[in-house]
Amino acid sequence: MTEAQLRQSAVSVMQGWVGVKEGSAGHKEIVDTYNTYLPHPRGHILTMSDDWCAATASAAGIKAGLTDIIPVECSCTKLIELYKSKGRWVESDSYTPAPGDYIVYDWEDDGKGDCTGQPNHVGMVEKVSGRSITVIEGNKSGKPDSVARRPMTVNGRYIRGYGCPDYASMATPEPVPAPTPTPGGDDDMLTYEQFKAYMTRYEAERAALPESQSWGKQERQWAAETGLIRGGDNGNFCWRAPITREELAVVEYRNAQRTGTA
Repeated sequence: MTEAQLRQSAVSVMQGWVGVKEGSAGHKEIVDTYNTYLPHPRGHILTMSDDWCAATASAAGIKAGLTDIIPVECSCTKLIELYKSKGRWVESDSYTPAPGDYIVYDWEDDGKGDCTGQPNHVGMVEKVSGRSITVIEGNKSGKPDSVARRPMTVNGRYIRGYGCPDYASMATPEPVPAPTPTPGGDDDMLTYEQFKAYMTRYEAERAALPESQSWGKQERQWAAETGLIRGGDNGNFCWRAPITREELAVVEYRNAQRTGTA
């Protein structure tokens, strides 16, 4: 998959959980998915009564099969440490995230300077439009808590930083489409099938041309009468068709037989 497709695969898991409420079967699915990752991070088996924002974001990575690049943790603080250990933690105020990035919050941020406080919450970036960010979060506050969306802005208040999985490291190059040639252009680049189609058309056009009534007429008649050049099974052939080395050898051999030198 391409990098964009890998990012979307993680985002799609989160999108599928939007609306899941705490205590529901969907919540249990998230908890159970998180607990499939072994060994359990720090030996902790997640329960239905635990905070589950980081666990939801981690479970999305598990379900998408991307745990090589998406750390698994149920603690926001430990999640930051894991991203830092991978060299994938970003705190730059100028950073504009991409879908599939993880956004970590500090609700005690006063909006002044760089936020470096204790992280409280995490979600996954769903989409970005200009400076507007849409985030999907597990355990989002409500009655009851649920998986839901939150609008944010680039360098907005409460943003502690971003965990940025290295999707590119797992991506395969996107295939480059073959160019569509313009017949007759100087920079035509044809596929093999296109080349064959043009050659077939070219040969048909050459065959349809009338034979000259003056130049080469006697030579054609002589070659046909002596049998040096013969048609196919139906006796038809085009005098203007290209000749291969093999065909040239046949003509020479026939001529040698005719003259007794073969």
